[in-house]
Amino acid sequence: DMEEGEEAILKVSSDLAYGTSGRPPAIPPNADLEFTVELLAINESMVAAAMRVKREKIALEQEEQMIRQARIDHGGSLPGEEHPQQADRKRKDRDTDAQASSSRSISRGSGSSASSSSSDSSRKKKRKRSKNMKSGQKDKSRKERKKSSSSRKKHKKHKKSRK
Repeated sequence: DMEEGEEAILKVSSDLAYGTSGRPPAIPPNADLEFTVELLAINESMVAAAMRVKREKIALEQEEQMIRQARIDHGGSLPGEEHPQQADRKRKDRDTDAQASSSRSISRGSGSSASSSSSDSSRKKKRKRSKNMKSGQKDKSRKERKKSSSSRKKHKKHKKSRK
C-alpha cells in the first residue's frame, strides 16, 4: 500500500517489457526497465468502486463454490434440479423432435406441379412488386387501377358535355 506523496521504484524484466526486440533507439534489446513513480493523489470514489467490485467478485466465487460442493454432496444435482444426464437426454429428444418435424414439413411441401407453379407465379408477382417499390414506382392494387381508369373516363365525359 502506498500513501499520497510516497515514491516507489517499479522494476520490469525484459521478458515482461520489450523482450529481444527492444524499442530502438531508446530501449535496447533484452533491457530491464526501471520506473520511479510518485503517488500524487488518491481518487476515493475509484477506490471505493474497486473495493465494491472486489467484494462482489469474492461473494460470487464463494457462492459458486458452495453450489459446486452441494452438487457433489447430492450426487451431481441439487434438489429441484435435473441430473445433468437427464438434462442431456431431454435436450437430445428435443433436437430429434425438431429434426423430425422439419423433415415432415419438407415432405409436405413437395405437392403437385399445379400448386407449385401457382406458388411460383405468386412469388414472381411479389418479386415484381418489391422491385417496383424499390425503384420508387407506386404499386397500385387492382381496385386502385380500376378507380383511376373510371375517374379518367368520367372526366372525359364531363369535358365532352361542356362542348
